[in-house]
This record gives sequence, C-alpha cells and structure tokens, in this order.
Amino acid sequence: MQFKRVSGLLFGAMLLLSGCIAERVLPFMAKPDDEITVTVAGTDVIIGNVAGYCVNKRQSKNTETTAFVVLGPCDPKTADTKALLIASITGEADFGADVTPAKLETFFQSEHGHKILSSTNDPKSVEIQEMIQADGVLYVYVRDQAAPVIPDTVNDKWRGFFPISGRMVAISMVNFENNTVSAKRALRQLKTFAENIQYRNKAETP
Repeated sequence: MQFKRVSGLLFGAMLLLSGCIAERVLPFMAKPDDEITVTVAGTDVIIGNVAGYCVNKRQSKNTETTAFVVLGPCDPKTADTKALLIASITGEADFGADVTPAKLETFFQSEHGHKILSSTNDPKSVEIQEMIQADGVLYVYVRDQAAPVIPDTVNDKWRGFFPISGRMVAISMVNFENNTVSAKRALRQLKTFAENIQYRNKAETP
C-alpha cells in the first residue's frame, strides 16, 4: 500500500472537516435521519445513527474523493454530553484489503503518520499515548500540543482507523472544553461507532 498517497488523502479529509465545521453551523442540531450514504471514488459507504447520536446531513459533506459525516446528539435538550461524532472517508481503489491494524500502527508511528494525527500538520506537535487493535480497527489516543483547529475543543482524543470497501474510514469524537467526555467513555463510544459502520457495510467489506 502506498502510505504516502493515503496520508495525503487523509490529511485532505481532515482539512475538509475543519473547514466545514469552522463555518460555525450549530453542532447540536442533529436531525433524526437514520443513515446517510456517501459515494467516495465510486464506492458507497453507509454511516448511520448510533447510541444517542444522529446523522446531521446539513453539516455532512461529500466530494468525489473524500467525505465526512457529522453526528450530533439526537435530543440536545436531554443529552448529557455535547460532543460530536465524525466519520471521514477517503478513496483509493483496491487498497482496502491491504490495510490491517498492524500496518496502520506502523504507519502512524512514522513522521507521515504523525502529520496526519496533528491538527496543524506538524509531526512534532503530536504525542501518541496509546494504540489498541480491536476487531479490524486501530484506535489511537493522541495528545496534540498544537492549538485546536475548531475553537473551544479539546485536542487530546481517541481516533479510529479502518477500511470499508476499499476506502479508509477515520472516526473521532469532537470534545468541547465546557462539556468534555472522558477518554474512557470516548473510546467505548468510538468502538460502538466503528461496529455500527462495519455492520451497515458488511456486505461490501472485503
């Protein structure tokens, strides 16, 4: 697998994500859509509601080669947290079968991997605290010294990476400073999110 090519795609998706959320559309206006299908490089990927979080189609974006889907609390008035779940998808045909959590772990320990994990594309700003391989997903807990791209959010976070139908999926939880979800709870939520995505796309997954 050409990791440099994939790293460029992943970074592009992160820029797309930060730019769209920076539009300052209120993040907690999730609508009760059950799921959304995005098409990346000719392949459909389904992302759907999970454990109290609903797809926000207004904030979700899709281009020919990248997409990201935003999920916010289904009922902001009763939600005990105000975090967002994000899934970004990048496309490179036929590389998905070659991607394993072990290969991803090696990649993210490299300088290119650190650049992807940095909110400012600076590999020196990132410190990996922990990596976990589980059920075809690599979870990475990152401490980023750089200022967050999205105002009033926390840069220390768990993120997950895994292939679906030859496309790379990256998931994360956006934590806000005034209502922070614990790292332990965020990891549990990401695992549920990853399982949900894998289940919805299981017929198309290599």
